[in-house]
Amino acid sequence: MDNQAKINLCNIDTWIRALYMILFGFLSIISRLLILVVSCLQFLSVLWAGVLNKNLQSFGQATSIWTYQAFLFLTYNSDEKPFPFSSWPDVTQAVGDSKVADTEVVEVDDIPIFVEKNDKK
Repeated sequence: MDNQAKINLCNIDTWIRALYMILFGFLSIISRLLILVVSCLQFLSVLWAGVLNKNLQSFGQATSIWTYQAFLFLTYNSDEKPFPFSSWPDVTQAVGDSKVADTEVVEVDDIPIFVEKNDKK
């Protein structure tokens, strides 16, 4: 084994990051399960009441952003550790246009355009 490999193996910062990576790996599994639960609850809210639940929407968006931050850390694209080592994601500073302006669900005709409607009776 060469000298550089020994130095790399003895680097305490690499091993500490490995512990954080294990922690955020497990937490990301939990966050994805939470996102699944939130999406199901949001679907049921739309199905039952016809409107989006703003609290679920905000929580889902913040959890999605946190999951993204955790994945960036896990893949060495960021050295910043996500919550609880930094602040919880602020949904008012959302990435892109993911914020839905109108919470009313609009009825749409879900028949594909290439399917002809049979209005002749």
